[in-house]
Parts: sequence; structure tokens; C-alpha cells
Amino acid sequence: MMGVYEPKFDQPEYTKDARRYYLICSAPRTGSSHLCELLIASGVMGVPAEYFNNRSGIRRMTKNFGIGRNGHVPMERYIELLKKHRTTANGLFGAKIQHWQIGNLTKAKLISKHFPGAKFIHLTRADILAQIVSHNIAVRTGNWNSMQGHEALELDRQSLRKSAQFICEERAAWDYFFAANQIDPLHIRYEDLETDRDSVIAKLFDFVGVETDFDFLQQPTALRRQRSQINADWIDALKSDAGY
Repeated sequence: MMGVYEPKFDQPEYTKDARRYYLICSAPRTGSSHLCELLIASGVMGVPAEYFNNRSGIRRMTKNFGIGRNGHVPMERYIELLKKHRTTANGLFGAKIQHWQIGNLTKAKLISKHFPGAKFIHLTRADILAQIVSHNIAVRTGNWNSMQGHEALELDRQSLRKSAQFICEERAAWDYFFAANQIDPLHIRYEDLETDRDSVIAKLFDFVGVETDFDFLQQPTALRRQRSQINADWIDALKSDAGY
């Protein structure tokens, strides 16, 4: 998904007042990149990406926009430029965000101010042990979209526990956010996106209120599982450590 921050993904400037918004609320290793790729391919769902990740999206997009100096990002100006350049012609803007990235937005009430009436989509993974292991492997190899370096890893129980804590905290934090703000999101599971993709996408479009012919689903894209015997062995280690 790194390529999505390139200017070639910019849309014709959208300056109308009538806009609609949706936010994909996720944690790592839930299939969010794949979901965003599908939505971008539709041509009518904005250009959803991780725009509020200061390690990737913010750094790349502010460079494209020519704003931000000495590490300071004028967040409201940044959001306005995102909306201008990443909204599709039907007035729809989308983004994905992880809870650890949301602080700068909620402190200044920027979500309600700049994304009024936004629809929230909560993307989770039922198999949380597999998610924890996948996160730990990605963190330790630095590869989030491939299996490179995977086979050389050895089990590090302390590191694995850190991944477990992070993933569990992210999930709980989103649940709290929705409850505290009385938000009823659309819930999508990684496993359903994998086994019943077309139905999941149709439900998402209906939730956001967008009509399309779904021809983009004919493109040869698939959720790419990054899994080997290492994943299975480390899941067993998690079960052993948490046993009672």
C-alpha cells in the first residue's frame, strides 16, 4: 500500500461542500490493506489509506503537499488537503486508522469537525492468536507485505507477549471509543473478507450508501495470507503460556 501515497493516486481537486466520509478502524494484521486496495479499485470510494500514521502516511503526504517543517504538521491544513485531493468525484472520502494514531485527532475534536457524519467500519480478526503472531513476525522482520526473513526467526516469548499486549489493547481501545461516542460501526471480520469477500464488500457499500456495479471485483486480487509452520508453532506457544 506504500504506492498509494504517490501523487498518481490524487483525484481531481474536489472543492464542493457536499462530502461524505468513512473511517476504517482497525488494528495491524486484519486485512485492512487488502480491503483498501479493493475500495480504491472501485473508483467511487475515495482513496482510503493510513493517512494518520506519522511513520508513513503523514510523512509522505505532507511532502507531496509541501507542508510541514521541522517535524511540525499543521493537522487541520493537512486534513483539508487530503479531502481536496483524495475525494472521488462522487464526494466520498475514506481513510483507515489504527487507534494508536487517533490521539491528535480526538484531542482537538478534529474527527467531528472535519468528518461530520462519518461512517465507521470496525475491521477485526476473530483468530486473535494468529493476529498476534503475524504482528510479531512483521515487527521483527520489518516486512508487512511479504514473507521475506520469516524463516530465519526464532521464538522470542517476551517479544510475542508485547505483540499480544499491543493487539489486545488496540481492540479494547476501539471498543471503548465506539461506546464512549455512541457509535454503532459496521463490523467486518478478516475471516469473512477472506471467505465471502463479495458479500462483505456489498454490505460495506450499502452501509456507506454508495451504488456500483461491482465490476472491480472481477480483478484478480486476493487476501494474501503470510503463514508458515512458524505461525502454527508460535500459536501453540501462546496457548501454552496462557494455559490454565
